[in-house]
Amino acid sequence: MNRTVLFLFAALVLNVCKAGKLPPEYQKCKRDDPNFTKCLESAIQDAWGRLENGIPSLKVPSLHPFNVPSLTVGEGKGAVNLKQHYTNYDLYGFSKGNIEKFNAKLTPTDLKLEFEIKYPELRAEADYKFDGQILALPIVGDGKCVIKMLNPFVKAEIEFETFERKGEKYLKVKKIKLKIVPEKMVAKFENLFNGNAELGDTMNRLINENWQVLFEDIEGPITESTEVVLADYTDRFLSKVPYDELF
Repeated sequence: MNRTVLFLFAALVLNVCKAGKLPPEYQKCKRDDPNFTKCLESAIQDAWGRLENGIPSLKVPSLHPFNVPSLTVGEGKGAVNLKQHYTNYDLYGFSKGNIEKFNAKLTPTDLKLEFEIKYPELRAEADYKFDGQILALPIVGDGKCVIKMLNPFVKAEIEFETFERKGEKYLKVKKIKLKIVPEKMVAKFENLFNGNAELGDTMNRLINENWQVLFEDIEGPITESTEVVLADYTDRFLSKVPYDELF
């Protein structure tokens, strides 16, 4: 029994050691490179697309879809006085963006990134539950929904700090702030008003004609939940690749 435990422990250690290398297809940037910021922009743009398939060797999951387990929006104080609860919130297209602005500052103890990513579309699929009012009209329902943000750009500010583990330095997320700005939002909520097709179609049309009202109400909770999940996802990767292996 003891030999079995030792064997499994040794196998785990070897696996972690193997996982400590950045896969060769990922671009690396030397921190003393005079064009470090430009190099890092290119490296992140390339990695962002590759993460659609995850990094199997590091056990980093796919970004397609980007999953937020649950999301709750309380009653608003404006035109949207609606309790909203979403589960199984899957965001598609998150790895399909193009970086349009980028700035980086690296020191021996931290890294700060500021960038904007432009997307053709971000599509969310989820289970929803509504109870309340939109534009003073009552709304109730639960079922499947699809929410599309067309031509959005995402502003991101991310701060990382270093820490040591077993004599090696790693990075971890210290702070992350996102801002999502869509050109337009289109939504479809199934089974509104207990499946009444006429009322459901009317309400979906009203929501899409006044999409800014709904988006303003859900933007904060969606952004905050995405920040938490994205920080966790990023730390999964950074915890397995030492600082000196990255730069």
